[in-house]
Amino acid sequence: MLSTTTLIALLASLSLPVSVSGKTISPLTYRTDARNHTCQLSLPETACRNTTAVEDTCCGAAAALTLYTQYWDTYTGAEEQGIVLPKNNWGVHGLITSYCDGTYPGYCDLSRQYDPEPSPNYTQGYTYTPPQTVEPFTGGDIVTPTLEYFGKNDLLSWMNKYWVSRGGNNYVFWLHEFAKHATCFSTFDLKCYGPTYEQGQDLVDYFQTVAGFEIRHPTYEWLAKAGIKPSNTTTYTRAQIEDALMAGSGGVPFLGCRGADRTTLNEIWYFNHAVGRVQDLTYIPVDKIGNSSCNATAPIWYYERTAGSEA
Repeated sequence: MLSTTTLIALLASLSLPVSVSGKTISPLTYRTDARNHTCQLSLPETACRNTTAVEDTCCGAAAALTLYTQYWDTYTGAEEQGIVLPKNNWGVHGLITSYCDGTYPGYCDLSRQYDPEPSPNYTQGYTYTPPQTVEPFTGGDIVTPTLEYFGKNDLLSWMNKYWVSRGGNNYVFWLHEFAKHATCFSTFDLKCYGPTYEQGQDLVDYFQTVAGFEIRHPTYEWLAKAGIKPSNTTTYTRAQIEDALMAGSGGVPFLGCRGADRTTLNEIWYFNHAVGRVQDLTYIPVDKIGNSSCNATAPIWYYERTAGSEA
């Protein structure tokens, strides 16, 4: 006599509906092996809009609000070492997951703590209670050999051009973003890769996903289209900048400004609700949570970069 598990698997293979405990389960959603997370077999859930808990957090983010962040600096401080900013492009900061209320976790998997300079030096969020100390990673640059092993030399070149550390080694910046933020995306959890996982796949996936978000958020282009260009003589209003980026991205982003009067533009966060896995790059743009730090009434400076600081 066939066991219940065998019978269910057989019926599913024949594309017939399966009845389990009085509930009818489509063969497109039933999984018989917890080691695999074939997300094509289920309808994607939209982050922060689901009314029930995500059934498979490998196929839908548990901490669900996605923030894609960029920065604008006028120099790196390491130009003599050949580290310059990307011309006509904002610099990549990273991809962050947060809870739906805008608060966010950090360092969610200490087994993948690759950050040489943890900031803060403790875990954040609900993964570790109480918070645990995050010790600096001392293994050096593991990004370059990992990307080369997986044949991602073009991605590595892209990262060295667009994802530039301000005054430090690029790989330190990349490992910080991965350890602090990528480990908090449930769709990058190691369990999601199944039995064929090779060490470093999650690193590659995160970096590729960041590149995908960058390509879809050409901030410099959106601002220039609205007549907003870097200048040491012309200022803009916060509303002008927000309107230009809303027209391009579909949501009002968070604008970050520095200086005592908060009038020097240097940061942008785009808020999105992921649909399914974040690495599938399907998302719904939403308006920022909370207020931008830029002055709402004073003129905003979007300064030109220093000569020799971009290429």
